[in-house]
Amino acid sequence: MGKILKHITIPNGLTRKRAVKVQRTSTNFSSLNWYKLTESTRHTLNILITESARKQLEERMKDHPDQNRIDSLKTLSSIFVELSRDPKVFDSKDNMHQILE
Repeated sequence: MGKILKHITIPNGLTRKRAVKVQRTSTNFSSLNWYKLTESTRHTLNILITESARKQLEERMKDHPDQNRIDSLKTLSSIFVELSRDPKVFDSKDNMHQILE
């Protein structure tokens, strides 16, 4: 990009640099990073929901299924579904990071 700008003549009254400098701090969080974080969180929750359902099915397919295990997997699955539908989870980076950890 720098090589291209060297060969372009800029009309009078225009400059290459911004008049206002944007401060970059750790508190600035770009919309792309926010999107990545929310999608990663959603994806992780969906994986957990799917894995729980798969394990429930595996347990049910056994000759002697363990009902306690099936119930605990259902409980986990319902917790993950509630989290994925709760908009408060996606309100802050900290909440999403807690889920990803």
